[in-house]
Amino acid sequence: MDSKRIGTDIIAAFQKGDMAAFRAIYDETKNMMYSIAQKLVKNDQDIEDIMHDVYLRLYEQRDKYNPKKAKFTTWAYRVALNHALNMIKPKKWLPIDIDLDIFIPVKADDSDSLERMITDENLSRVSGALKNIPVKYRICLVMKEIEELSYQEIADILGINIGTVRSRIYRAKDSLKKILVER
Repeated sequence: MDSKRIGTDIIAAFQKGDMAAFRAIYDETKNMMYSIAQKLVKNDQDIEDIMHDVYLRLYEQRDKYNPKKAKFTTWAYRVALNHALNMIKPKKWLPIDIDLDIFIPVKADDSDSLERMITDENLSRVSGALKNIPVKYRICLVMKEIEELSYQEIADILGINIGTVRSRIYRAKDSLKKILVER
């Protein structure tokens, strides 16, 4: 998703409550929002609930967006991720059911490569192992490897520094390897 398609005029109108601008933002961001929800829950009804609630939340918080602090899409992604995580937190589970076929290959010669882990292991074992990684590490890994966000984008969305992002991704990969070795 490219925030350049969402011009400052659309954002300004959205912040004033213009429904046509809100619709334009919805049209431009719906695939990203769906992708976030789909990676956090498995059930179609839960995905629809998250989508509905996230757009309601974006509209309610439209006046909180500050273009001097972040790109609009970074802000929207963060609102969506935070809200989706808050929705599923009370359930005491995080059923991230990720289709591992969509992982983007890491360098083929990298011993920590997810591609190598996935081709060497049964996909269901990897998916099960991924569910056992702490959420804060898993989210960074998903954002990097599936959503293809840069380290800086992840840092901006999560409100953490770039070194923490790198560390969490490293720990996620390391945890994934350890879990797979034990099984």
